[in-house]
Amino acid sequence: IDPDLFFPEHDDGGSALPAKRICAQCPALTACLEGALERREDVGIWGGAGEATRRGLARAWRTRHLDPARWDRALARHIARLDNLEAAGRLSAVPVENTNGPGATHGFRVTYNRGCRCRPCRWSTKDDVAAISVRKRGAA
Repeated sequence: IDPDLFFPEHDDGGSALPAKRICAQCPALTACLEGALERREDVGIWGGAGEATRRGLARAWRTRHLDPARWDRALARHIARLDNLEAAGRLSAVPVENTNGPGATHGFRVTYNRGCRCRPCRWSTKDDVAAISVRKRGAA
């Protein structure tokens, strides 16, 4: 994928949609977004969020140690916004291809790892990443 796609000249919505389309389907969305917030990235699309969106999310992310639920709510709203854009057709999804055969069970990380990009398989990886993040926060 062309890296320039993730660094549009303007985050006006229209020019950032192709990058957000890719981010909406990526299992590393949360890790990418948290990494960008940690590095204080000021340009580009990271975790499906442009500059303005990241500024708003950064407030909740900075206070995650004091109020982890606030960050979880902000992240859930961000993912819901991406899903709403996709549902409205603004983030028309990349065609889903099931490479696992007719008897595949969807909604599991293993099915995603084998190449399925249907919504249940994508969400299973996001749930796994979120669970790992919660465990790491609890151990700290």
